[in-house]
Amino acid sequence: MKDMNKDYYERLAQAYFRGRAVRTGQADAGVQDPKLYYFKRGHEELPRVRKTLGFLRSVQPENLLDVGSGRGVFLFPFLEAFPWVEVTSVDLLAHRVEFLQDLSRGGITNLRAEQGDICLQPFPEKSFDVVTVLEVLEHIPDVEKAVFAAVRMARRFRPSEFP
Repeated sequence: MKDMNKDYYERLAQAYFRGRAVRTGQADAGVQDPKLYYFKRGHEELPRVRKTLGFLRSVQPENLLDVGSGRGVFLFPFLEAFPWVEVTSVDLLAHRVEFLQDLSRGGITNLRAEQGDICLQPFPEKSFDVVTVLEVLEHIPDVEKAVFAAVRMARRFRPSEFP
């Protein structure tokens, strides 16, 4: 991942500030926000992230559903490596979704974030080339239902991983 753009995480932070300012109506919104640490580099070097990005390079998806995006440990390196791919994030936690929506409003236009439960199958069958469920299944009470939903919504692949 050494060839990744060194300015990318700075651009993410700028997009976050812009998007948060649009949402709150305050030009300085987010300046003191502790979420800034989300934008540190290094997640792309995690073995699970490198492995998944390598696999996805061979797949070249048109769109992707990332289940439980959380703080963006996988999502941010993916968005950097695949800026043309339409990405939908679904997360149970409202503050995670709000954070990602701020990024989208701020200029990360290929990202859409929605609050939802994967077990409720929030998207139609075969809606996404790839559905990623990375380090999420251990947090879901009904793993079988979540896996079934991911398989149902994916046209091609479903990378998943337990810690």
